[in-house]
Amino acid sequence: MNNSKKIFAQIKILSSHITENAYYDMIQQGYALLTELHDMNLEQKDVYQPLYQYHNSLNDGLSRDYIADLLDYVAGWCPLQYRIWND
Repeated sequence: MNNSKKIFAQIKILSSHITENAYYDMIQQGYALLTELHDMNLEQKDVYQPLYQYHNSLNDGLSRDYIADLLDYVAGWCPLQYRIWND
């Protein structure tokens, strides 16, 4: 398994273990993983698409909300200082 697939797997694991109490900490961990994907020179669409597909496979709940929040970072729907891809 290559490094980007490992990172996507880590994001999925985080989403499956999300709790209300740990939500903010896990968002920070997920954000850090997204920046790793960016630093590996993955294009924005190559990160957004698999996360979006995963998001759509989830039932409503914290896991789905978590992935939606990460998608916002990928898409740039966040404050300027948190944008990862600046295309």
